Amino acid sequence: MKLGLMSACFCDKTWDEACRLAKEAGLQAIESPTGGFDGSYHCRPVEMAKDDKLIKEFRDSASKRGLEISSFSCKGNPVHPDKKVADKYIADLEASMYIAQKIGVQSISVFGGLPGAGPDAVYPNWIVHPWPFMFTEALKWQWEEKIIPFWMQMAKKAKKMGVKFAFEMEPGDNIYNPETLLKLREAVGMEEIACNFDPGHLFYQGIDIETCIRRLGDMIVHVHVKDAVMSKSVVSFTGIIDAKMFSDMKGRAWNYATVGYGHDMQFWKNFVSVLRIVGYEGVLSIENENTNMSAREGLQKSVDFLKQCMLFDPAGKQWWDEFMH
Repeated sequence: MKLGLMSACFCDKTWDEACRLAKEAGLQAIESPTGGFDGSYHCRPVEMAKDDKLIKEFRDSASKRGLEISSFSCKGNPVHPDKKVADKYIADLEASMYIAQKIGVQSISVFGGLPGAGPDAVYPNWIVHPWPFMFTEALKWQWEEKIIPFWMQMAKKAKKMGVKFAFEMEPGDNIYNPETLLKLREAVGMEEIACNFDPGHLFYQGIDIETCIRRLGDMIVHVHVKDAVMSKSVVSFTGIIDAKMFSDMKGRAWNYATVGYGHDMQFWKNFVSVLRIVGYEGVLSIENENTNMSAREGLQKSVDFLKQCMLFDPAGKQWWDEFMH
């Protein structure tokens, strides 16, 4: 396995500076936002896709420091009910696919997207309750008319380009847990529908991380390392559904946390061990979203912590193997 970084925490730096800082932090890989919600401060995908020189410069910033570009992050809403908004996200995604093909990046982290509640909708609508029954009908329409057709078309394009879509499961999106991801995979029927496994979004949904890793198995093509902590005093009063701003750490039911500040080292050792059991030997990309400490301190603490948990060398043969024949 390799330890990497999602470079959004260096949004005030150039891509070249972000690569330098990642190397200085002791990392082996880096992941870049390429538009969508994550921004385009390190890669303007539509512009870069038109200029091979820009693509080369982008790749060389990482390679000259011995960094693998583990993935692109292009998480937007390509099925937004406003066509102009959707088209912008789609343009970023298609350009990201082209750049990925050119430099050998094999996965793009995405969101499934969130349509409106019907053909005349103006705003996206996240439906998570079956009643009144108009919600059930609207959810069926979202999947059958928008989500499945869009990703079936995109998966066919991705297959031709040798790229996989690594869906990140996050509330506020139609693909928010392993069940909805597997639903999309089954409906599309292509391995290009894959997973960027980020436990940070699953903790506060009450989902068991080991169970999910074992069930998803080789669908996992990229991994984010992000922690979260529940506030028991708030949850006991409000529950886990919480729309308060992330800056209101005191009032929220849950908050993202620097790795190790939400779950202990034993959890994270088991996390990497189970990933290896299902065959994942790729990059663990730190996504530093804790608002309780600086980006620099959060990153360094995450690196120091994870180096004690990671499995860097291949498992290799065990001494007893020769007696098993």
